Amino acid sequence: MASKTFPADQKLNESWQAATDSILGPWSTAMQICITIDCTKSDERQAKATIESIMASTYQNFSIVAVISNEDSFSELGKWVSSDSRVTIMDKLPTKYPAEGFALLINAGIIFTRYSIEALVNAIISKPIATLRIIVEGSGGSMEMWRNSFLSKPKEWSSLERRIRSQGLEKWISSKELGIHSFGLPAPRLFIRRGVADQHIMDIVIHETRSEAFQDKHSTELRKLELKNNELRRLLKHEHSNIMRRFITRARRIIPKK
Repeated sequence: MASKTFPADQKLNESWQAATDSILGPWSTAMQICITIDCTKSDERQAKATIESIMASTYQNFSIVAVISNEDSFSELGKWVSSDSRVTIMDKLPTKYPAEGFALLINAGIIFTRYSIEALVNAIISKPIATLRIIVEGSGGSMEMWRNSFLSKPKEWSSLERRIRSQGLEKWISSKELGIHSFGLPAPRLFIRRGVADQHIMDIVIHETRSEAFQDKHSTELRKLELKNNELRRLLKHEHSNIMRRFITRARRIIPKK
C-alpha cells in the first residue's frame, strides 16, 4: 500500500487557520509538533479517540501522521479527517522531520486532556534536553517527545539514544502529572490552577535518571519490593506446608489401617 493523504477541503482549513491565528497568533514552525500515531496494533475507534483528544487540546500548532496497516479497516477515519490538511494517513513511519520544532511518537489509544500537549511543550523547553519519555498505564511501550534538531540525521539514529542518555539529555516524566491516560481508563486528577493573567501553572516533575537522589529513591523502592516479595514467598511456603499436613491428616482418617 502506498503512502496516501486523504483530500482536504482547503477553503475550510484556511478559514479555520485564519480564525485561530487571530486568537493565538501565527503558528511558528519552531514550536510545531509533528505527532506520529502508530495505529498498526489498534482499531479505528482508538485511533479516532486519540486524534479527537489532540484536536481538543489548547495547543493547536501540530501536524498528525496516522500510521495504519490496513486501509480498509480505517476507511471511516479517512473520511473523518479529510477536511483537515494537518492530518495525513500513511502505511509506514515517517523518516524525515523538519529541522525545527518537536516530534511526538505515540500509540493509538493514548488520550490527552485539554492541557496535556501544552504541558509537554513547557516541560521539554524548560530544560536543555533532547527527549522526554512518558510511561502511560495500560499502553504498551512509552511515549517519546523529541527536539527535531536531534532527528535531522536519520543515519545517526542507531547511536542517538545511547549518546543522549550518556550526556544526560533524556528525561522521564509522569503521565499522571500531564493528564495523559489510556483509552477506556479514567483521566487522572490534575492539579491545575489559574495564576496571574489567566496563565496555567502546572506542577511537573522531570526525573533526572543519572542523579544520585533518583537512583537512591528507586534503589530503596526496589529493596522494599524485594522484602515484600520474600515475605510473600515465606507465607506461601508456610501455607503450602499447612495444606500438605491437613491433606495427610485427612487421608489417614479416610484410608483404613490394614
